[in-house]
Amino acid sequence: MNETNTSKKINRDLLLFALALAVLGFSIFRFWVNNSSINRIKTLVFTYSWEGNEEILKTLVSEFEELYNEDVRIRLNFIPNMTSSTAAPDGVLAGDIIALDSLMINEFLDNELIEPEIFTLLTFFHPLYYNMDILARNGFIRPPRTRSEFLEQARTIAAAENDVYAIALALAQGNPQSHLRDLYSWVLASGTTITENEIRELINFISLLERERLLLPGTFLMDEDEKRNAFIDAKTAFMIGTAEDMALLRQGLGDALDYTAIPVPDNYIGRPIFVAGRWNLGIAKESNNREEALLFINFLTEHIRRLSGDWSIPASGNIYTVEDPFYLKARELYISGDLIDDFDGISFEQIRLDIIRNL
Repeated sequence: MNETNTSKKINRDLLLFALALAVLGFSIFRFWVNNSSINRIKTLVFTYSWEGNEEILKTLVSEFEELYNEDVRIRLNFIPNMTSSTAAPDGVLAGDIIALDSLMINEFLDNELIEPEIFTLLTFFHPLYYNMDILARNGFIRPPRTRSEFLEQARTIAAAENDVYAIALALAQGNPQSHLRDLYSWVLASGTTITENEIRELINFISLLERERLLLPGTFLMDEDEKRNAFIDAKTAFMIGTAEDMALLRQGLGDALDYTAIPVPDNYIGRPIFVAGRWNLGIAKESNNREEALLFINFLTEHIRRLSGDWSIPASGNIYTVEDPFYLKARELYISGDLIDDFDGISFEQIRLDIIRNL
């Protein structure tokens, strides 16, 4: 009887030992599977400064991750007002993919911070927006085509309207994109090259607007949002803006909003010329996920219309399908002119200071 009990005890102990080994083996296997899955996942950091696109961008990221069974994940790294490689204290180059505007590309390439190949998602231009109601009640049936016509309309409006100015310029310090838009649009409206004489004429022209009180007060301290809000509030008759502004301006001004090419010098004959803006993407030199970065860039390219909205005029590599006449006009205006986006070596801050000194 004792031998039988002893035998049963030994068998029970062996069974428990076997079960313990099985549990341990399963746990080790499960850990190995989970760990292998974690190691298989590639996480890409996408550094960008596009504003107003957060929700649709997050949606696109989720769709991309689902498409690749979450083997590739995207971490969004938003840096507002990113204008150079030193824009973020923790380093803008923490990302695998970096969104670049035209003013940043040469710096990043020259310092070998990104791969040589640049991917352009979207191209757009900067027109002159105007408030048709303000022009109409001052006797003007169309926007100005030349600088002389612009000055005539600006002086008429400023003299007749209380607290309404001709135009606001976003010339606050440290805002190169706004300086490009609000200053160089005037110079490049009549030619693809920039000479010292043209720069001097620009300085004299902007200085004249300020001396005659045609510029909204505070122009040299104003940022882009303040300029845009002043135009929406009908404090100015004109505004140079980006195509990205179209939907917001239209929402604020309704049928009073329209746009045209930048007024040119009186003796200019030729196609209109616009300062171009682009959504460019570069892959960081230090990225170890180049193949996955290309997958995400191609995915964004395929879905750029969802990301950009109706104002993407023209969308590089995409068919323009908008039927709204307001946006179709922008397409026609773009086709009628030329774009310029090479601004290497231009010191916008120096021009801003020269204008102030010239007052």
